[in-house]
Amino acid sequence: MKGVRVDLEGRSFGKLVVERLVGRHAQRRGLLWECRCGCGRLVTLRSDQLLSGRVRSCGDWACRRKRTEARAGNVTLNRKSFAPPERDTK
Repeated sequence: MKGVRVDLEGRSFGKLVVERLVGRHAQRRGLLWECRCGCGRLVTLRSDQLLSGRVRSCGDWACRRKRTEARAGNVTLNRKSFAPPERDTK
């Protein structure tokens, strides 16, 4: 599907939401898109990076930590892990 422009605006890829088209990549063929991560950070990525699934977040340490802790079953709040409150069995 080379040469076909796919409009990615508004689409989600993992934690990234495509906000707008920025332009063309200078050295490689492809379009550049500005995306906002779930942590609030803006990143510029190529179409192929988004469509292939290789990039799904901004790569920030906080994003990776949240993803790892979510897989481990921990709950995070303000970067502190805590156990859920214990129930009284009276």
